[in-house]
Amino acid sequence: MDELAGAVLDKINALGSPGRNIVIYGDELSVNLPDGGRASDGDIARVLKSLAAEGYIDIKYSCGGIYCLTPLKSRPESLPPTPPTPPPPAQAATPTQKSPNIFMIFLCSFLGSALAGAIFTVINLCLC
Repeated sequence: MDELAGAVLDKINALGSPGRNIVIYGDELSVNLPDGGRASDGDIARVLKSLAAEGYIDIKYSCGGIYCLTPLKSRPESLPPTPPTPPPPAQAATPTQKSPNIFMIFLCSFLGSALAGAIFTVINLCLC
């Protein structure tokens, strides 16, 4: 990775966290170059394509010098060593939930409709 690509990647990682989209102008990426100069739009586009090919960023779209980028990983030099992660503890088996009894569902729905019919009949008898 050359200095320009490293500077652009550092700028992208400073603006967004891995996995989250950022929208940025190409001019913003060329401000903090190592030699203090500015890169052309063609250089920025070339660097972004190479970073995407290497798996450092994902380019969602680019239109007229505006880029939607997703940082995927940072520079290898800037990554601290990560300790190995222990495997997750085995989870205790949870008892499976018993499916509802079809007969009880039918009985409750039948009794509910019978009760609603009885209430409807009482109201109609009182009003007539």
